Amino acid sequence: MQAMLVLYMVEQLLLAEPCRKIAGLRRFSAFIESVTGPLSVQALASQIFGSISGWCASLPFLGACWVIE
Repeated sequence: MQAMLVLYMVEQLLLAEPCRKIAGLRRFSAFIESVTGPLSVQALASQIFGSISGWCASLPFLGACWVIE
């Protein structure tokens, strides 16, 4: 499923026309490229997926720490 999502982002989502309709994508990709350097479309899609899955994995721990305090 992860590979299919990245391929979907590469083939359909990060093309020139649909890319303009996504709010904040240029700023987010500029932030990622400021950290990693220039990226190809597939590398950018992989970085986007990695950052989203990283946030999804870490937010429950932050919420649990907040509730415990």
